[in-house]
Amino acid sequence: MWIHERDVLAIAQGAEYLGSGGGGISPILQVLTARAVAEYGPVPLVPAFELNDPDWIVPVSFIGSPLMFNEKFMTGFEVVEALRELERVRGIQAAGLTTLEIGGLNALTPIFTAAMTRLPVIDCDGMGRAFPQLQMTSFHAFEIPASPFVFCSDRGQCNLLEHATSWQIEEALRANVLMMGGWAVCSGYSMQAKRLKESAFLQSYSVCLGLGEAAVASGGDIHRFFAGMERTFQSSLYGKPVKIIEGKVVDLQREIRDGLLSGQLIVQGTGSHIAEQVEVSFLTEFTQVKRGGQTLVTVPDLICILDADTAEPIMIEDLENHHKVWVIAIPCPYLMRHPKMLEVVGPASFGIASEYVPVNQRWQEGEVMK
Repeated sequence: MWIHERDVLAIAQGAEYLGSGGGGISPILQVLTARAVAEYGPVPLVPAFELNDPDWIVPVSFIGSPLMFNEKFMTGFEVVEALRELERVRGIQAAGLTTLEIGGLNALTPIFTAAMTRLPVIDCDGMGRAFPQLQMTSFHAFEIPASPFVFCSDRGQCNLLEHATSWQIEEALRANVLMMGGWAVCSGYSMQAKRLKESAFLQSYSVCLGLGEAAVASGGDIHRFFAGMERTFQSSLYGKPVKIIEGKVVDLQREIRDGLLSGQLIVQGTGSHIAEQVEVSFLTEFTQVKRGGQTLVTVPDLICILDADTAEPIMIEDLENHHKVWVIAIPCPYLMRHPKMLEVVGPASFGIASEYVPVNQRWQEGEVMK
C-alpha cells in the first residue's frame, strides 16, 4: 500500500479521533507532509509482519507545543537530522519509520520524514492513541530502551541522551524543549523488527485512514459517520465503539496542573438521553466518564467527544459550554490491557481510583445505543 498526497488529510483526520481529545492538531504539518509526498513521491505503508526480523525500525515524533510549532514550523531538516544522528550513534541504518503515538499530529511526522528519506512507514505505533508522556508506550512497557534518544529544534540545536531511562528522558524533555523554542522533533526507542512485531499496536495507520475516509463520506452527518466508525473498527484490533450519551456541555472546568491541561466537563443528555448526565475528566486527553458517581469508561479505553453538528472530534482546548456533542467510547486493543501496559497507562497513572474494566464489559450489547 502507498500513502499518496490525497491520503495525508484522511490520515490526519483519522488520527484526531484516536487523539482522545489530545495529541495536537497542526494544519501546517498537514500541508508540509502533503507537499513532501507530492514532491518526493508516494510513501510505502508496510505491515509490520512483512519486515525481516533483523531490520531496524526508528520511531520519529514531534514533542512540545503545537501552537508554538504553528508559529514557527519545521523545515524538515530537523527530523532528518534527528534520524541520521540516531543511526550514527547506534551504528545502524533504518529500514523503516514509525511513530510513538498515532493519536493527533504525530501520525504525520513519520510520513513527512519518510517522504524525504525514501523510507517506508510501518503500519503501527507505540500507543494506539495519544498519551501525554514518553514512557506511556508499549515500547517502554515491554522493555525496549528509549535511549539513545535524539531531539532537535528548528534552531539547529540537537541533544543526545544516552544510557537514560524513559522516565529520565521525559524529565529532560520537559526541562529543555521550552528553551529550544517550545517544540522539537525526536528519534528514539529504535528496535529491530522482531521486537516491533511483539510490542507495537499494529495497523494503526490503516485505522486512521479508514476513519478519515469515513469522515469525508459522512458529509458531516454524525449518524453516517458513526456507522462508518463502527465499520472501520470492526476490521481492526480495537473494539466496537459505543455511544455513551448525546447532549450538550453545561459545565466546563479547565486548569494547568503540573504543566498538563486538566479538568472536567458535564454533558446533559438530550433526545433519548434527556434524563441522563455524565461527567468527563481529562488530563491532556479524556481519561474517565462517570454517571452518578459510577465509572462508565476509563483509560486506556479511548473517549472521543464528537461535535454533533459536524461529526468532527473536539479537542479539549476547543470545548465550550453549550456545545452539542456525542460522547463515544472505543475499547482499546488487547495489547493495551496487558498488565505491563496497565502499569504505565492504566487508571492509576492518571490519578483515577477505579480499577480498569474494559468498556465493552461494563456495558451489555445495545445498552448504550438508544
